[in-house]
Amino acid sequence: MHLSGFRAARACVALGLLSAVAAAFAGMPSESLSRRDGVFATWFSPALVDSHVTFDSRDGAKALARHCRAGRPVHLLPAGTRYTCRVEFLPIEEAGNDRWLRLWVTGPAAVPDRWVHGVFTVSPPHHVKWTERPATAGEQAAVDALRATDRKVARKVKARAVRSARAVSAADGGRTIVVVAGQRVSDPFGEEQRHQVFLMEGESARHLGELPDRPARYVDVDGDDLPEVVTDSECDGTCVNVWTLSPRPKSIVRFGGH
Repeated sequence: MHLSGFRAARACVALGLLSAVAAAFAGMPSESLSRRDGVFATWFSPALVDSHVTFDSRDGAKALARHCRAGRPVHLLPAGTRYTCRVEFLPIEEAGNDRWLRLWVTGPAAVPDRWVHGVFTVSPPHHVKWTERPATAGEQAAVDALRATDRKVARKVKARAVRSARAVSAADGGRTIVVVAGQRVSDPFGEEQRHQVFLMEGESARHLGELPDRPARYVDVDGDDLPEVVTDSECDGTCVNVWTLSPRPKSIVRFGGH
């Protein structure tokens, strides 16, 4: 199933190192759709398992092919661990267009019979570690103050959830986001819990938007001081997304399949 069908089946999200059951995917390549050149998701364990990778533009696919064929490494987020990559273009009659690659990565942490996927970039990340902690009283008060003046935020964020909010920032300093759990949503494929994301601006909080599910991992794609967020949603297969938060949450990579 190409990702056009994957999107229709379910909007899903995520980033980082996440496990799955091998038997469910044997012989069925998963697919990565990227809206950001130089960023993609694929299996890195077990070794020599391929994924089908595509980009919004042929330029993105051609650039990754040149990068891998030149013997340059790709970097597994969040730490930037170096992997080698090998690619070939899928035949147009098989893929439907000229932007699909068959891709393999090779490096540490590959374990036979253990299926693990990750997010990779062609350039090493600037930030390799993110600090996650309980939100302070001041950060909670800032979110509460926004709830008191913004009805839309008040509908999405309950006061009791603010008490359990989490704050995230780069370990070496920078801006802080506050993540608050919200509504649970169920469908025949599984359950998700919406999460609201706020950006601290001094003693105030600004609502950036909503993530469809709980953050699984924070990574650095853009090189600024705000993390990208990986989510891994329950579905009838693998449903992983990578989200940028600026200027609002937006999916830049989807990875999935059956």
